[in-house]
Amino acid sequence: MDSKARQVHEDVKRSKKPDKNYTEAMQQYHEFCRTRSCQSEDARVAFDIYFDELQKEIVESLLFGDAEYDDIESAFGVTRESLDIYEELFFDRSKFRNKLDKLSYLENYPNKFGKELKMRAMNLGPEFVLYTYANIVPKTTDQQKLVQRMFMASAYKAMSMNYNSLDSKITKNAVDHAKLMLKAWEVLQKFNNEDITDDTDLVKVITKMEIGSGSSKARLVEASDIV
Repeated sequence: MDSKARQVHEDVKRSKKPDKNYTEAMQQYHEFCRTRSCQSEDARVAFDIYFDELQKEIVESLLFGDAEYDDIESAFGVTRESLDIYEELFFDRSKFRNKLDKLSYLENYPNKFGKELKMRAMNLGPEFVLYTYANIVPKTTDQQKLVQRMFMASAYKAMSMNYNSLDSKITKNAVDHAKLMLKAWEVLQKFNNEDITDDTDLVKVITKMEIGSGSSKARLVEASDIV
């Protein structure tokens, strides 16, 4: 995925100058690796993302889930030019010919957080990542697709109740999945109503109320709760 970046690293390590096969992005990265400075602001943003674990996993998950470049820029202020440089050097998506390639890539992915986030971006769509980290609520049609995916994921998880003892931890977790599945089902039914709003029902599904000490508070459902 990052073959060009690794080539630059090796050349810098051997004090080798850029050759005729270097692209502009590789030249900029070569300069950055040597001096920690870069003349291009778009390139510098791409490099900074790569060296920040949280930013790296969020951006790669959005790309992994085939998010629109305009959506990423709108949510996080990362330009298309920066994303192009990032993909060329660090995350060459052309390696993914199909979904099986993506699954193979994730099989031995070393970062647990990144692996789980990429898996959710692939299965639930980039809307999940945009909502979680940028508080962007999808439009109604995209909401419906996301809720449908959440419903199916929770439904299959809930089925584990039938194959484990009643007092097992797996069954207790499956009960939570069943509750979430029913919430998703309720929202899916509302999509038949033309008066449905764009920004409320998705929130009802991916948040839940915790009651304690006489007060209530909403929290995001943990990622492990919905996939």
